[in-house]
Amino acid sequence: MFYLIRSTRTILLLALFCIVAIFMFTVTIKLPDGEHTLDNKPTLDIGSSNQERRDILNAFVDTSRSHGFLDPSKTLNQHSSAPWLPMNKKRVLFVELLSWDMYYKPKSRKTGEYYVSATWDYALRRNGFIVDRVSHNHYYERMLKQDILKYHRIFVRDPRWHRFYDDHGILCKVRPMYFFGGWIFGKDKYNYRFQAPFAENQVLSANREERNTFMGYFPHNHLLGEDPPKAERDKVGFLLGKKPEYFEGYESIISALLDAGFELHSTCTDSSDKACPLPSKVVRHGSMSPNDYAELMKRFSFMLGFVAPIGSPSPLVGMSYGVTFLNPVCGEWKHGTQHKALSRIGFPYSYVVDLDNKTNIVQAAELSHKYRFSSYVPPSYRVESLVNRMQSLLEDDSLCLCTNPKFGNDTSSWDINPNITCKD
Repeated sequence: MFYLIRSTRTILLLALFCIVAIFMFTVTIKLPDGEHTLDNKPTLDIGSSNQERRDILNAFVDTSRSHGFLDPSKTLNQHSSAPWLPMNKKRVLFVELLSWDMYYKPKSRKTGEYYVSATWDYALRRNGFIVDRVSHNHYYERMLKQDILKYHRIFVRDPRWHRFYDDHGILCKVRPMYFFGGWIFGKDKYNYRFQAPFAENQVLSANREERNTFMGYFPHNHLLGEDPPKAERDKVGFLLGKKPEYFEGYESIISALLDAGFELHSTCTDSSDKACPLPSKVVRHGSMSPNDYAELMKRFSFMLGFVAPIGSPSPLVGMSYGVTFLNPVCGEWKHGTQHKALSRIGFPYSYVVDLDNKTNIVQAAELSHKYRFSSYVPPSYRVESLVNRMQSLLEDDSLCLCTNPKFGNDTSSWDINPNITCKD
């Protein structure tokens, strides 16, 4: 009996000791207020409502910028890109292109090129690179050679010659954006965009095409963690385009859609010498902020293009919000479409239509309303796809490793062989 009591006492003492030890250990590792992980990397509270999510993300970007960098590892896993480069060499330059936070500042330019460059900025930072930005004039007129040479890559707004491009160490790092694609087919001795002997694979395009390097982009709302919108929509459509001239000659198509019972919306803005040729029943919104424009997409069952602007990001953004794109054929022989990449995607996300056929347009609009989806983005236009392509671009130094490259300020043979190559 004595031994049984002593054994019970021993067990109780051991249990008490374990409880005290666990309590002391918990107190020791307790983090200070405001820290949420053991490695002191606070997680990003993405908010509950869509607007709150946007506000939090923008505030996060602004706060990170104030410290000189954006750390995407706080929201998504960061890639280990170009690990052989020391951290002080992981720096790229944006010339005229807008970063993510610049795009969302009031009164900034909201054209497709800058929507795309904002996603490139994000992808570069996900790959661990710092992005600096200078104006067009500063880069071409005032920037010194030694200041340009420190950058691993240089992303410029357009293919254009620079006085320092006769330096192999600079030209091989340049990656011009030619948003529309098909740069090699647009050679024109009177247009500055086609007077520099860049390699075809140096020129970056927003949409997939045959000759230049497809960099792409993603719909911005994919960073916000939004729940997909409801698939069901009323008979509401959007007329794509901001300029009055886009809609000239198509008044009968718009009227046919209105007669079919569709409510139509537009962001067309009157110019100083031309008014938007839209019926009074069309709801006009004028210029909108990116956030308001994205919210508007959730109301539409379809978006109708009118040939221009070519390759606009809006159809892809709309598709990510459940909006079917009516993609018009274009060209004298109608061999092309307004958005070539999306012409490869079929029912129910996109329909190729003929603007000369009102019946065809109305039927496509009806199908868009009948067969619904909540959201779709082609795999090559998703966030991780862009991050991976950007990693490849940052790690491929083949042009800079040419010891005797065939390029520079000599454009005499460019028409014969426009590629930068390594001579034997």
